[in-house]
Amino acid sequence: MDERGYSRSLDVHKISEYPEVQRVISKIYELLSEADLLKRVSKESKIKKHLKVVVLDLFVGYMGDPLVFIGYSRNKNSYSKDSRLAKLFLNYRPMMQVIDGLEFLGFIENHKGFYDQSRQSGLQSRMRATPALINLIETCGVTPFMVSYDIGEVVLLRDADGKDLSFPETEETRAISDQVRSYNQFLSEHRISLALDADEIRQGLIKTGKPAVDYTRTQLYRAFKVDFSSGGRYYRGWWQEVPSGLRKYITIDGENCSELDYSGQSLGLLYAFKDHERAWLKGDGDPYASNGEPGIDRDLMKKVFIVCVNAASRREAFGAIRKHIDKKVENLQSKPELINSLINQTVRNHANIAEYFFSSAWAGLQYQDSEIAKYVLEHMQAHGYPALPIHDSFVVQDQRLPQLFSLMKEAYRMLGVTSVPDITLDSGANSDPNSPPFKALEKLMDQEQQMKDKELQSVKALEDYVD
Repeated sequence: MDERGYSRSLDVHKISEYPEVQRVISKIYELLSEADLLKRVSKESKIKKHLKVVVLDLFVGYMGDPLVFIGYSRNKNSYSKDSRLAKLFLNYRPMMQVIDGLEFLGFIENHKGFYDQSRQSGLQSRMRATPALINLIETCGVTPFMVSYDIGEVVLLRDADGKDLSFPETEETRAISDQVRSYNQFLSEHRISLALDADEIRQGLIKTGKPAVDYTRTQLYRAFKVDFSSGGRYYRGWWQEVPSGLRKYITIDGENCSELDYSGQSLGLLYAFKDHERAWLKGDGDPYASNGEPGIDRDLMKKVFIVCVNAASRREAFGAIRKHIDKKVENLQSKPELINSLINQTVRNHANIAEYFFSSAWAGLQYQDSEIAKYVLEHMQAHGYPALPIHDSFVVQDQRLPQLFSLMKEAYRMLGVTSVPDITLDSGANSDPNSPPFKALEKLMDQEQQMKDKELQSVKALEDYVD
């Protein structure tokens, strides 16, 4: 990916009511008018609305990395009736006049997109702020902290195809919404960043093909699937989208952070639902064991397991595994006999929960882990400790690791799930493993392991007695 390809999409949810921002928008509007660039536009308010959307996002993008491009659409269909942008009252003509006007004034570097029919590929239109625009914004006294993210609804319900569904407000949905909004307000009181310079972050993102970081995306929502007993995970935090190599550099209020992760959470939940003891807890094998063939490793077998549980049919699982191998697994051909052997081995490895394969059970598992996450977040918030959810893991300040570990264990027991998974530590890049919090965490982990070893000894002793 070259420098011009390093970008993210235009985010139209930036908001600010600060008078300093209003001065910037009014000043740019005056300059556009003086240059006679606002013909055929009847309402000043409409132009200023589009200006605000574009200028705020350009400013936020520049503050994160001066080289980042903001992708946008010059296709009229993107602004047509019932489109996402139209529902936000953004229209094609004023958007193009604003962007082209900013380019004329020297406030943006603008590259119009193209599509090559012969190659069936192209590049989206993209722009980025120039120092002239940033100078105008800062001269008016605007700072990045004056820009926030308008999250809108914090509870979404989607059908099986991912389309949004309407739903009546109930006591249940109000409770879900209140919790998410409360936690979002709590997160907004803390500064979440990366302890790297812009060039190091840029290179890490380009290497992994990830979009540029938008640090205003700190507000979460919960997305449910079909009903409110499926799905429900927390989404939209920028830390969820960056590669794991960069997550090691997350800071909260300037403090180093680390990550605690439930190991094999979804797999463990399925076994817990059936009240089955997990054999590998006794040291009897790996739940994602491969057959030892070249190119077939534990990561691939884990992916096959997830696909088989998520798919509605074996045929659907077959297609998803083939697509994954073609895109993600080098030096391995997605031949039918190979894919079928991977599926068959996965089913054999987990015969006790075979009924969950090809049953679309993944959404139900997501609901369970989302409720566990909710418990952890609520109780961390009650103590005043920010935690950043990443589905089955959490990033916290190093000093809060012992409290997080205890709450992650407690969440399972309080929600009635007896089969508590192991919790693993991914230390921050700048963390000190010899500091008191890490020593306290190590002690808690040792105590947990000792307890588990005693339980396993008791189970084996009972089995030997029965035999």
